[in-house]
Amino acid sequence: MEIEASPFIFDGPLPPAEVVGRDDELAALRDRAARGRFVALYAPRRYGKTSLIGRLQADANRGQDLAVVVVDLEGCQVLDDLARRIADG
Repeated sequence: MEIEASPFIFDGPLPPAEVVGRDDELAALRDRAARGRFVALYAPRRYGKTSLIGRLQADANRGQDLAVVVVDLEGCQVLDDLARRIADG
């Protein structure tokens, strides 16, 4: 008996082109970022936060009207590590 692999991506963020149905969230993020507003994006694990930010970054790069810098702070515990991650971003 052969087991088929699932066609659904569930291990990591989606590619930006595959993020669908989040137009309202993307518009709100873009509007706040364009106005220099702080945004806290929170949800339980695996709800698409990283995928959403990746799509925002891809759209911004395509339009070249907004700079989006993604800094992953997972596991960051000391200020030196924080500074390095921000500099790398």
